[in-house]
Amino acid sequence: MTSEDAQPKPGVRVAYQLLGQCSQQVWGRDVAVLLEQVLLGAGLEPLPSGTEAIPKDGTIAIFRVDYFFDRSAVKLILAAPDSAIIDWQDSGLAQPVAVLCAASEADRWRALILGGARSKEDLPPGIELIDAANPPTVFEDQLRKRSRPLIRAVNETTRDEIETRTFELAYKGVTDIVTKHVFPRPAFYATRFAARLGVSPNAVTAVSLLLVFVVLDLFATHHLALGLSMGFAMSFLDTVDGKLARVTQTSSTFGNYFDHLIDMLHPPFWWIAWWWGVGNALVPEPSWWNAAGIATFAGYIALRLLEWNFIATFGVRIHTWRRWDSRFRLISSRRNPNLILLSAATLVGRADLGLAAVALWTIGCLAIHGVRWLQAWLAVRRSGPLSSWLEDASAG
Repeated sequence: MTSEDAQPKPGVRVAYQLLGQCSQQVWGRDVAVLLEQVLLGAGLEPLPSGTEAIPKDGTIAIFRVDYFFDRSAVKLILAAPDSAIIDWQDSGLAQPVAVLCAASEADRWRALILGGARSKEDLPPGIELIDAANPPTVFEDQLRKRSRPLIRAVNETTRDEIETRTFELAYKGVTDIVTKHVFPRPAFYATRFAARLGVSPNAVTAVSLLLVFVVLDLFATHHLALGLSMGFAMSFLDTVDGKLARVTQTSSTFGNYFDHLIDMLHPPFWWIAWWWGVGNALVPEPSWWNAAGIATFAGYIALRLLEWNFIATFGVRIHTWRRWDSRFRLISSRRNPNLILLSAATLVGRADLGLAAVALWTIGCLAIHGVRWLQAWLAVRRSGPLSSWLEDASAG
């Protein structure tokens, strides 16, 4: 199976069963609970306890609960009927830890999974074997990256490794420079702390929403340095809430919309608050001041509309079309890069030039996005539908 095949087959009803026990917790939750949330989210149904209430020609997925399987691992095995994940021992023996098989073969596989390691020849023929230590990569569109699934035995020795790795896997592959290169380490510890305390992702999002209004007030009243600090704090919490939801498998439809609506709506109002607060302190206001405010506010909206139109027209996110686009996303005119521009200007005592820089960079990014839209349109006319460079197996 190639990594491109690692997509769940639509319309296939699969029951699942969990075998064994695990006393360890990952991210403050039982491993079995985390796995069940992943399986339910993938559309699987639990096999009723104490019964074989599934047609013999049906399909069943069986997992050992003393192993950790992330969402990509589940996605990988669901893509290949008659496949098994094998933890190869140093002795060369095979320990089956998960399988997707016909219900008629379920009893045989239960015995194999609960039994000890055995030679490859003892496994049923015709089954596709997936190496737990080196599975093929899987493309995750929501996270805008290709990653290698995590399948690991859970014990006191591996728990920290699993939490570190799952946090890395929960991070979007295409994002801004601050989120990608500054926040990861402190966000990991903040996420772990919140998970240990049982704090919900929606609670973190609610605090970030409160900070949105705090920043608005601080910018509008010319408390710029404090406002910038609170702005980066809000951005940090915006990173933590998403990671907390993914690693603890507590994502919800409401939480997803709640978080994304806040992300989309607040930035242009921050820039207008900056325009208002700094403008009131300028005597006189420069002739370009109002134009900069309009360009910053309207330019942000135009950029987002163009991004939405790109994916609606071409079926690919504008920042994941080509590798260059993903790199440009690091500095594209969004909240964090703009906060950097405003911070630099404030440090040198020219907050007014900070707004000018944001306005010019927004207009520049809008022009670059427009050119990319035209290039995509021409590419479709020449070669057919677009695809993301991240979908290419060699990109992993």
